[in-house]
Amino acid sequence: MGFNFPNSPTEGAVYTAPTGQQYTFTNGVWLQTGFAYTPLLTAQPYNRVVNGAMLISQENGNTASAPSLGNNYYPADQWTAVWNLATGTAQSVRNLAPALNNDPYIQIATSPGATLTTAHYAALRAPIEGVRVADLNWGTANARQIIVRALLHSAGGGTFTLRIGNAPLPPTRSYLKEFTLAPATWTEIVAIIPGDTTGTWTSTPGDTALGMIVDFTAGAGSTYKASGVGWQAGNFYAGPNQTNFLATASGALNLARVGLYLDPNNTGVAPPWQMPDYAQELAACQRYWCTQHLSMGGSAVGNMNVGFALPATMRVLPAAALLAAGSVSGMTNLSLQMSSVKAGYFTGTVSAANQYAISYAYAFTARM
Repeated sequence: MGFNFPNSPTEGAVYTAPTGQQYTFTNGVWLQTGFAYTPLLTAQPYNRVVNGAMLISQENGNTASAPSLGNNYYPADQWTAVWNLATGTAQSVRNLAPALNNDPYIQIATSPGATLTTAHYAALRAPIEGVRVADLNWGTANARQIIVRALLHSAGGGTFTLRIGNAPLPPTRSYLKEFTLAPATWTEIVAIIPGDTTGTWTSTPGDTALGMIVDFTAGAGSTYKASGVGWQAGNFYAGPNQTNFLATASGALNLARVGLYLDPNNTGVAPPWQMPDYAQELAACQRYWCTQHLSMGGSAVGNMNVGFALPATMRVLPAAALLAAGSVSGMTNLSLQMSSVKAGYFTGTVSAANQYAISYAYAFTARM
């Protein structure tokens, strides 16, 4: 490559070549004096997927779901395994991968083998809230490009499909991209996805409804297979070459280190993978599901309310479910009410004895 040095330079003039070398005009000649560092441009580092590292599993830990013909199970926070099979059973679990420095991964698997015909499917899914993706401007002429990255593994190998779908469910827009996995090898995939300029997508800042889903498909019947890839109108889990990873005994699809990033400069380059801070990721997950052991007592007479705070601000007013049998004394007509996305209260009637005590453990859910 020839360099186009400036004409009639003055003493001390600096020229930077297209390849980065820097030259200084000294005593009538150009001398190389350095090299200009040009930082690598990538997509933005903010991961729109909550718990993309699968660090957090508040509800189920490393406990596998029971084998079943169909289910919607959370192997990790903000990750669901969804399946509806023709025959056989499947289950899902979170585990640690020695090949990935013991990083967590999630799995959808079968023991006896499963068949998928017509309207059947199996996938690992991340639901993403509207507030995390509204700035993508999808569904408008200003739709912006994203990059999705992940690590996947299958003992038998095959072709899987990455699917992005809009909300509400079932999606009316599906982006499909197929990838081939070598047998028994963790494979990193990167997808550069153009923003969808059509369809209905959330573009309102502060939208707490479901914004999109990200599926890693383990199998799909003919109803849910598209004839091509890229953007499709309809609800499709897979492209035409999708493998049924659950077809054989002990078949499975494993998933780890998922990221979805805005790429406003169209670099086509994913940012370096970064393990998130555990405390920050836990707080992000508690926006959708958390537990609270409520233990309180005191003196009062008559009708009263006893308030409590949640560990995080939840997405919407949560539903409360009793985790285990608790106890109450000195109070009748006890009920739990939610007053906001941050707090709730017990209401009841305290007897003439004046003393009351409450001890219950609840799960609060605001999942999408």
